[in-house]
Amino acid sequence: MTLSKATAARSAGNRRKKRPNVRSRGRATAETVFARVVEAIRAHRLIPGTRLVEERIGAYFGVSRTIVRQGFAKLAQAGLVELSRNRGARIATPDEKRTRDVFDARILIETELVGRVADSAGKVDIARLRAHLRREDAARGRADRLDLVRLTGEFHTILAEIAGNAMLAATLVEYETVTCLAILAHARGGDSACPPDEHAAIVDAIERREPRRAATLMRRHLEHVLADLDLARAARAPEPLEAALAPAAFPVHRRRQTARSSR
Repeated sequence: MTLSKATAARSAGNRRKKRPNVRSRGRATAETVFARVVEAIRAHRLIPGTRLVEERIGAYFGVSRTIVRQGFAKLAQAGLVELSRNRGARIATPDEKRTRDVFDARILIETELVGRVADSAGKVDIARLRAHLRREDAARGRADRLDLVRLTGEFHTILAEIAGNAMLAATLVEYETVTCLAILAHARGGDSACPPDEHAAIVDAIERREPRRAATLMRRHLEHVLADLDLARAARAPEPLEAALAPAAFPVHRRRQTARSSR
C-alpha cells in the first residue's frame, strides 16, 4: 500500500469512528432541554434565580448553543425562564401577582375539570388514581421529598388526562411547573407538597360521582396551597446545574456511585 493510500485509509477510518459520536450528540434537541428543565423544576431541583449557562448545558446534553437557545426561548415563552442581555438566562421567580394569577387560573380550570372527571370516570380511571395515591403515600413513608413533590404535582395532570383533553393536560403541566417555582420561592419552612389527605378526599368524591363536592374540594385544596405560601419569602441557594438537570429516576450522585462500584 502506498503512503497516500495508507493515509487515505486512516482518514476514512477516523471518519467512521467519529460518526457514532456525531449521531449520539444529535439525539438531544431543544425539546430535550425544555423537558429536562421542566422536570427539574417540578422535582424542586432547579430553583428560582438559578443561572442557566449556555456552554455548560450544551456540554451536558452534547448539543450546540443554538439548540440550547431554542430550548431557552421555549422555556421563556412558558414563563419558566427569564432572559436578559446582561444576566443571560435564569429560572424565573414568580412574584406575588404571577403566583396569584396562576392559582386563579388553576382554580378556574381544575374545578371544572374535576367535576367532569367525577361525571365520567370509570373503574379503570379510579384504579389509576388510587394507584397514584398509593405511590404518594409510599413516598411520604420513605420521606422521599423529591419524589413526593413530583407525584403530588402529577396528580393534577392525571386528572386532565382522564378528562381526555390533551390541551388542558399540556396547559396544566406548565401551570404546575410555575406553581413549583412559586412554592420554591415562597413556601413557609422550605419545600412542601400537597397536604396528605386532600387528594384522597377528591378521589373519594370522584368515585362517588359527586361533581359538585369534587369541585369544592379542589377549590379548597388549591386555596390551601396558596395560603401556605409566604409571598415575601426568598428562595434557597441553588444546587449545582448538572446535578439539577440529571434525570429524576437516576440522579448524578447515583451514577457516580454506580461508576465507582463497577471499577
